[in-house]
Amino acid sequence: MNIYATLGPSCSRSDVIYKMIVNGMTGARINASHGNIDSASEYIKELECAEKAAGVKTERLIDLRGAEIRIGTFGKTLELKPGDRIVFGRDIVLHPDVTNKLKRGMTCRFNDGMTEGVTDNDGGCIITKGGELIQGKSFAVPGVTLCESVITESDNELLLNASEFKIDSVMLPFARCENDVLRLRKILCVMSLKEIKIYAKIEDGEGLKNAESIIKASDKTVIARGDLGNNTDIYSLPREQKKLAALCNKYGKPFIVATGLLTSMEITPSPSRAEVNDIYNCALDGANGLMLTGETAIGKYPAEAVKALSDAISALA
Repeated sequence: MNIYATLGPSCSRSDVIYKMIVNGMTGARINASHGNIDSASEYIKELECAEKAAGVKTERLIDLRGAEIRIGTFGKTLELKPGDRIVFGRDIVLHPDVTNKLKRGMTCRFNDGMTEGVTDNDGGCIITKGGELIQGKSFAVPGVTLCESVITESDNELLLNASEFKIDSVMLPFARCENDVLRLRKILCVMSLKEIKIYAKIEDGEGLKNAESIIKASDKTVIARGDLGNNTDIYSLPREQKKLAALCNKYGKPFIVATGLLTSMEITPSPSRAEVNDIYNCALDGANGLMLTGETAIGKYPAEAVKALSDAISALA
């Protein structure tokens, strides 16, 4: 099984990436939502040094920004409690095209649903579930399409450098229908990059509704549990994951399960029993790969997280 890990501040040096490769990482993900062409170039440079030292070539994935909505720069951490009120544009930054779609009574979810609130009439949001909020985290309104764009200008810039970066695969966020996948495939062909594989991420209700056609059109499917749980009912997530896995198996299409596999290891050096059980079930469902996100990008133990995932997979034999 493939083990994918997200590159980020916690593993920005080649010596750390080397340990991740030795511990079982087979693919490296660069998240375009948290950087630009310069930061991507730096990660690739460090990855190449680590690969050379380990004598191993990893799969290289670019996760495009696409239709994903992230909170913009506001330079501080907000400690929010139920009843607190925040104002869009003053307390947190969102693109005007997004705030213009917000109407009174809409549920807003921040940071993969860790914090929630309800919009009011005056461009504000009353917090109903408190938590810590920092810039760059996800923002979603379940059932509402906030961004129509499949490919952004920054995505195009990254794709233009795909050959230089030796990118193997591109992850398409918020694939909502077959046409989204076909549009990206056409862009890759125009750029003479048709050999690059497309991994379609299913992350919202539209993606679930059109999952069958998305799965058939893409090279691999990503069951992206972070935004999927953010954009739908989190308690329906296990059922939806099982249904998507069954569809992928039906059509003989490989799939990756991403997000939340070893969340506890962002701050602790060992996994929880529930996390190991989750990994086991993902493998039983037929997953071709498992992907670490925050565990390696911002966690305290990136190399240890890869080792834990590798050990959990090995225990399945």
